[in-house]
Amino acid sequence: VDRLKAFMRMRGLEIAAFLVWAIRELELPLKDELGRPGVSLIGWSLGNITTMAFLCYAATYPPEVIQTLEKYLGDFYIYGEIR
Repeated sequence: VDRLKAFMRMRGLEIAAFLVWAIRELELPLKDELGRPGVSLIGWSLGNITTMAFLCYAATYPPEVIQTLEKYLGDFYIYGEIR
């Protein structure tokens, strides 16, 4: 179980690192004065596993990653069938 948790934390950290890279590379907008996000995250079907891991372990990421994402990220959408 611990190895699985560590694996999922690392997948979440990969998503976080990608988001920070994309924010900087694409010069995405900050949240606006009304709190509307510059970045929204979407998980689709099986991709929800990594997006949920990203959110689940977000508090454990390096402070600079957390601080960057807090300024931009605001919404998370889960897409897919529930059976």
